[in-house]
Order: sequence, then C-alpha cells, then structure tokens
Amino acid sequence: MNVTNRLLLRATALLACLVTCWALPGCTKSGEAKTRTEQEEAFQANFGFTPPASVTEIQYADHYARGVVDGDYEQWMRFTFMADVFDQIVKKNGYQRNGTSTMVSGPNKPEWWPQDHASQYVREGKDAASYLAHLWHDEKTGFVYWHQTWTD
Repeated sequence: MNVTNRLLLRATALLACLVTCWALPGCTKSGEAKTRTEQEEAFQANFGFTPPASVTEIQYADHYARGVVDGDYEQWMRFTFMADVFDQIVKKNGYQRNGTSTMVSGPNKPEWWPQDHASQYVREGKDAASYLAHLWHDEKTGFVYWHQTWTD
C-alpha cells in the first residue's frame, strides 16, 4: 500500500470517528405508556409488583437524554390512590418519610404532572448510577404521584 492510500485510509477513519462523535450527543427519547398493559408493566418494573384492579388509572412517562460521557433518565407516574397499595410501595421499596431532598422535575414532564407538589417519601441510591425518587399521595386529586431521576 502506497503512502497516498494509507493517508486516505487514515483520513476516512478520522472522518468516520468525527461524524460518530458529532451525532452521539443528541440522543434523546421520550415515551409514554398508552395501554393498560404498558402501564402495568411500568408499575411492576418500578415498584416490584403488579397493580391490583382497584388501581383503575395509571399514567406513566419517561425521558432519556444521553451525552458523550454522561446522561440522565427521568420518570413520572400517577395512579389511583389505594391505601394498601401505597403502603406496600413504601415498605417494599425502602422509602423514607419526610425526606430532606428537594424534588426537581425537568422541562420534559408530561402535561398531567402537577405544578405544585410536596414529597412525602424519598428514596435515594448512589450505586453506579445515582437515583432519587419521590412519592406522595395528593388527597385533593385522589392520586399517588411518583417521580424518579437517574444520573450517571
């Protein structure tokens, strides 16, 4: 292989690398569970059990944004309040009452997310990826609200 071909091959590889690196930072995805099956799957995945039929309404949305070396993932859920279900979530998932954390919800929150809220329970993890979850029951609306953010 002559010098010109080697330089051309290296330039092509460098160009491919630059195009790949340029395209990666814009990786974002948002989703919303539309069917009851999708909503129950989201509930199960986040709380560890299938919601009973008494939880008649579930709404779930998420947003994922990936940077070159880091990213974040944000989730929101609202569902019909049932005292036994709420208690099971708190006990099974290690939520702490009156946590000191301030909840911050990003600009991609779903339309059904409340403007005013005060978290009653908090759960925090600092494993490979850190997460912060808030859970509360809004007596005025009759819903439980859950919000979780992941960062790495």
